[in-house]
Amino acid sequence: MSNAGFDRPLGFMASVERLGGLPPRSASLPGISRSLILRMATVANVVVSMSNFHEALLPPSLSSLQQYAGVGLWLVTICVALGMRPVLDRRMSTDAWAIAIFFGFAITSVLWSDLSISSTMKAAALLVTSTGAVMLATRLGLQDIIFDVNIGLLVLTAASIIVVVVLPDVGVSQEWSHEGNWQGIFVSKQSLGVLGGMAMFFSAYLWLTRGRSWLFAVSFLLAVACAFGSESRGGGAWALLACVCVFLAGRSRGAAKALAFAPFVILLFATAMIASLYATGEDAFDIFGTRINLTERTFIWQYALAHFDERPILGFGINGFWTNDELYRTFERSHGWVLDDFHSGYVAILTETGVVGYAAFAVCTLLFGVRLAASIEQGAMARSRVVALIGFMTLIYMIDLTETIFLRSTSFMSVLIVVFLVNSTMQNTRPGASS
Repeated sequence: MSNAGFDRPLGFMASVERLGGLPPRSASLPGISRSLILRMATVANVVVSMSNFHEALLPPSLSSLQQYAGVGLWLVTICVALGMRPVLDRRMSTDAWAIAIFFGFAITSVLWSDLSISSTMKAAALLVTSTGAVMLATRLGLQDIIFDVNIGLLVLTAASIIVVVVLPDVGVSQEWSHEGNWQGIFVSKQSLGVLGGMAMFFSAYLWLTRGRSWLFAVSFLLAVACAFGSESRGGGAWALLACVCVFLAGRSRGAAKALAFAPFVILLFATAMIASLYATGEDAFDIFGTRINLTERTFIWQYALAHFDERPILGFGINGFWTNDELYRTFERSHGWVLDDFHSGYVAILTETGVVGYAAFAVCTLLFGVRLAASIEQGAMARSRVVALIGFMTLIYMIDLTETIFLRSTSFMSVLIVVFLVNSTMQNTRPGASS
């Protein structure tokens, strides 16, 4: 696609390249079979690895089966992908090295954690899933991956609505703080809300770029129902904002170049929030005399930041903070409740990987914007791929302001971040490959 394509308004359907689909008919039968297996494994992985299922559907004693299934599917992905021809140029660029260094550092950080079984297993799982993400990104076109993810999300949103209607004791939260909110097939309403927001974005993106299919319309409507039923209106709003970014980036090259740096701007905002709490020692933000604690999330952030000086350079290691029994119990005694979740991806990275890991993450984020802006300027990347990268990464960075998706080892949405980052660093090797 030429640079001029960004200078005139879309005709989205007229201007975007052919999206998605299976490999060309001329491909060998074994190649097609491997591609189908890879895509089926992706859909299955979305279904089993998005979030923990409700205990009424999967007893707590069997909850680890989800993680094992997810890791097993990523191993299948790796094995199948090894026999496939790459669709991306795998030569390492500066930004690709930055990504490898950050994730490598995060995985290695288990060595200075408490080396508990859960920390060690999380590091091992992160190694497997990150490797699987690279293999998936380099063997399937991004549009194919997005389509398959949307199918998996459609299954989850439809199942959640069915459970809400048929089994309201399971599908509707009975907790006093969230009573009446939908949680569908998941253990919490937050899980359904985040999933709904993600499903809204992917289905709307496919509607804009792949055609006005009833499948994408149904996917979007079910996602909206889940987002609003769980009362995660913020997630829905972030998803719509990400769709606006997709639309603007598709219409204007200048807008696309500016929006390429949206994740870095969000990172700077998150850093300012963290710095404010750290400097003041407060467990909430004081805005014109009003204390804002973001439904008590800032209590968790401040607790982690209060211990930051104990290990500022390298952090507590992956999964090394909440597995510390003393830290866990102290928070519980102070607040009467405790979650082994930072409720901020940025606080999680800073606490577990320290200043070194946070700086490496910031470099990855900045280089993402630099690479994308350069590709837009040079016309080196298909517009459909550019807007997908901008929309998804912007949405993820916004959600991580109050939820933890970064560096989760088996969550499919967390691993999908690696897929998109890898896609931003490499060019297609085959003209016929889906962008």
